[in-house]
Amino acid sequence: MAINNINISDELYITLRNEVLNGQYLPGERMPSERDIAKKFDVSRGVAREAYKKLQQLGLLNIESSGSRVISIKECTLDCLGPLLDLKEIPDPNIMEEALDIGYHLIDLAVPKAIANNQKSLLKKIKSLKRRKNINPRELFFIFAEDSEHLVLLFITNGLKKELLGKLESAGYSPKYDQKVIISLLSSLEKSIEEKNTSKSIEILKGAFDFTRKQLRINLNKLIDSRN
Repeated sequence: MAINNINISDELYITLRNEVLNGQYLPGERMPSERDIAKKFDVSRGVAREAYKKLQQLGLLNIESSGSRVISIKECTLDCLGPLLDLKEIPDPNIMEEALDIGYHLIDLAVPKAIANNQKSLLKKIKSLKRRKNINPRELFFIFAEDSEHLVLLFITNGLKKELLGKLESAGYSPKYDQKVIISLLSSLEKSIEEKNTSKSIEILKGAFDFTRKQLRINLNKLIDSRN
């Protein structure tokens, strides 16, 4: 099987990565040698070696002098989220929901810190949102995460944002929201921030997040059904 692409190493890496993620190679199992991979895909050993190094960087492969062994997905990091979602044309709704679960629970950390550290900034950003024609409620989560000034929370949030949003857009997911409902939600949130009512702000934001999460699952399943 020959690999035909401008960047042969990347193409081979993606092929092997998907085979590992799909379970063709099990955790602890030894991968074929670089020589065998080179022969199978009609590439040089240098290309095979580079592809293996990329798998190692992703956290899926442990390269030793005795051979290369597969690492369990359970030992990997957020870097594997994008590749997992890339396995199918439409992202797996179960994996998407697991990722959103993390965002949902981060609200408890982001909101108190954002209100305490950047109350004025939050209010300014929410007022700016209210002036827009098309508002997506998910933007609220990123606003609170940014103003929380919690670096690790931001790392996680940025990772989720990078991996999830691009996949959704590529799959053709473009939800429409009742803007009157969103404006009402923003007004309630604005008031709770002005009053520094952290618990109320959390309640409002979680409600919005939960709604978008349910809509996501419904619409992703519709997309999947429409293409079957």
